[in-house]
Order: sequence, then structure tokens, then C-alpha cells
Amino acid sequence: MLLGCALAAPQALGTTLLRMGYEASINDSQHQAALLFKQTVEQRSEHEIEVRLYPDSQLGDAVALVKQVRDGTVDIMLSGSVNFCGHSSSICVVDTPYLFRNRDDVRLILDGDIGRRLLASLESKGIRGLSFWDNGFRMISNNQHPVKSASDLQGLIMRVPHGDSGVMVMHALGAHPMQLPYINLYQAIQRGYVNGQDQPLGVFFSSRLFQIQPFLTLTRHQYSALLLAMNSRRFNSLGNDQQQLLVEAAALARDLQRNLNEQEFGKQLDAIKAHGVIVEEQFDEESFREALRVPFLDYLEQSGNMRLLGDIIKELERFHRERKGEEKQP
Repeated sequence: MLLGCALAAPQALGTTLLRMGYEASINDSQHQAALLFKQTVEQRSEHEIEVRLYPDSQLGDAVALVKQVRDGTVDIMLSGSVNFCGHSSSICVVDTPYLFRNRDDVRLILDGDIGRRLLASLESKGIRGLSFWDNGFRMISNNQHPVKSASDLQGLIMRVPHGDSGVMVMHALGAHPMQLPYINLYQAIQRGYVNGQDQPLGVFFSSRLFQIQPFLTLTRHQYSALLLAMNSRRFNSLGNDQQQLLVEAAALARDLQRNLNEQEFGKQLDAIKAHGVIVEEQFDEESFREALRVPFLDYLEQSGNMRLLGDIIKELERFHRERKGEEKQP
């Protein structure tokens, strides 16, 4: 395979090699954006920097990648922001249920001052956040029955990623959460260890979960950000121009990946339906909001992040007021 040959190519003499790992497959928008990141860095650095990509969990799952980036054995990683919450609890504010209406809200917060504060919160842990990429809005699937309200999750065994956020959400919805690495999810469903999961549509599609999850509900109950992160010592060892190049390339790739996810959503949904998946687009959203509101606020209170949540809500409210005012203008 040409990609494999490219990844295994020898390093040029005098070139700075950066190894980048992520769990997503080569069919996912994350990989397409990673290719743009690689291309941009290598071309603009005149090949003084080489970025070597390792998709499909080749370097380990999210937990392993975070540890390797902190230790410096892997230079760059891309993973769900929830996997960084153990190193900065403020990151988990992004996971607040129904905080964001759409990707315009996401861009406002994660690409602005608050997003930069969140990335900076990882510095003391040896992690340099480069940018937030896009995983998408989480949606619930399972292999038992349609989910039309929160009560329909009662008793289901649901896979959740590493961290407290997913466990808390599924407990609040009456399900039994089971933490599993993403790479083990498909097999765990096949073997009956878990009944369902809550990935964004793009991941559901690229992982081909529609083959073993016949029921999907477009709950959009949490926005799931991705975080492109680098070992801080490695980042600081580079020259200022090279550091700036990495940040700019990360932003370019971020924009591409978000656009791909938005453009492909309708096509992916149609393909999932064509495969025979029963998709619930009309459901009792309020039941999910009510079930998740108090438990998640308690969670943020305990972690000392209510003030940050308030800052985000104020910024979003201001943004919505301004947009509404613009729409009223003749």
C-alpha cells in the first residue's frame, strides 16, 4: 500500500521527524485533515520537518497516546478532548450536554479566547495544545431497540471512552457504562459485551458500526471536540518560525476537517438509512436534557468549573443576541 510505504520511508538527514498518532481509520475525516497538516508542515518548512502519520491506533489507544505524548515518545496526537480531562478538568466543560447549538457556536468558543485558555491549561502537564478539531455531536446507537426517550436506555450496556464524563452521562440516562478503547468497540458489540455506544455520525459511519447497530437516535446530546496536542518540550525545542508553522497548519487542517464533516453528514446519513438502520430523528429531546442537566452541573461544580461554564454561556448568549439583531435588520 502506498500510504504504508510513505509512512515507513527513511528520515532524511538533518530533518526533524515528528510522529503523529490517532485512533481514527484512514476512511475518516481526521485522517484527511492529518494529511493536509503533514503536507502543509513539510512543504512550508521546505522539508526541514517531516510529519509521519500513524492512524488506526497503530501507536496505541487514546490513553496510551496521551501518556506517550506527555513522556515524549510520541510527538503529536489527535484524540477526543475527553481523554485530556484527567490532566485538565476544565477541558471537560466542552462536554456539557446541549451546550452548543451548532458548529457556529463551537467555532466561537473553541477558536477564541476561551479555547486558547483551555489549550493553555494543559501546559503544566507537558502537553502543548495546537488546536481543537471536530469529532461532532454525539448520537446514540444500539442493537436492542429504538431509543425515543432517555428511559429507553434503561439497562443497556453502553460503551464510553476513558474519563468520568461518559460514565456520568450514561449513569444519568439509566444505562450501564463500560469504558472501552475505540479500537475494541466493534468487536465488543459483535461479541455481546456491550449493546451500544454514542459516537458522532462521521465516526459511526467510518467505523462501519451501521453493520452491527441497527438503531440510531440523532440525540446530539454532547458536542465532542478533538484536540491536536504535542509534547511541550518537543514544541519548545523548535524555532519560533517552526512553532508558528505548526499552529497555522493545525488551524488549516481543523477547518478542512470541520468542513468535511459538515459536507458529508447528509450523504452518510442517507447511506446509513439505506443499509437498513432505523434512524430516530423525532424523539423526546427534553427527556435527555432533564436527565443530564443536574448530574452534569454537579460534576462541574465538584471540579470547580462552574465559572468557566458561565463564561461560555455568556459568550454564546451575546453571540446569539448579535446574530438575532442582524437578522432583524432590513
